[in-house]
Amino acid sequence: MIDTNGKQISVYALVSLLLMILIVALLFLSFYPSASELGRSFTLVVVYMIGHYVLLFGGILLFILRMTVARKLSGSFPYVFGAIANSLIGIIALYLFFFHHYTREFLHDALWNLLIGVMMIASLLLTQKNRA
Repeated sequence: MIDTNGKQISVYALVSLLLMILIVALLFLSFYPSASELGRSFTLVVVYMIGHYVLLFGGILLFILRMTVARKLSGSFPYVFGAIANSLIGIIALYLFFFHHYTREFLHDALWNLLIGVMMIASLLLTQKNRA
């Protein structure tokens, strides 16, 4: 049985954030700088693009499942992790764009992640508000 109270979701959100920080740190330690002739950060960009699309389509799938079939999915760890991860990708993309480290094409791709992440977080918060 999934406990969907606010405390459990807060713990899942904190664990998701820490897990994302750990994953990013391991990627930087493992793949930067790249030995490729295509640039120092080429491998990181490839890993980012794969992760970006996996999280985007995974978030869309989780959100659609949560809205149609699996109502209990709302408070589960994969749902909270998808919401936090998609939101972080979008927020980091905005930050990098505003400080001229990101191109507009990458920003447009990452804004979809931000939209999905915000929609997932909103559904979590609205579900909790309705249950109280």
